[in-house]
Amino acid sequence: MQLRLAGASYDKIAAQLKLPIEEVERLVAEGVAALNSEPSALRARLELARLDALLMGIWAQAQRGDTAAVGQALKIIGQRSAILARLDGVQSGEPDNSGVPSVADQVATLKLSVAES
Repeated sequence: MQLRLAGASYDKIAAQLKLPIEEVERLVAEGVAALNSEPSALRARLELARLDALLMGIWAQAQRGDTAAVGQALKIIGQRSAILARLDGVQSGEPDNSGVPSVADQVATLKLSVAES
């Protein structure tokens, strides 16, 4: 399932795992069915973990002032915030009391670290 989530084709997965393509298709279908049966909070946590991994991969470049990395970091931070808001049931306009810094706070921190570099 991880290989398919990462974008690998069924052919490549089958070759890597030394399985028939039909078996790979069945396993992926079972994995998708399991994901769809998971509670939404668990799916949100999985998505947050993926976004965290992406952010970790570009954070050093963003802090060094790489404008492309800064842009990507801001997009990832925005996605995280949206997921956290849904997860916490925060409605638009309500204060977020989850203890997670707001997007504006995270942007300000990122800009400050770039300016200090």
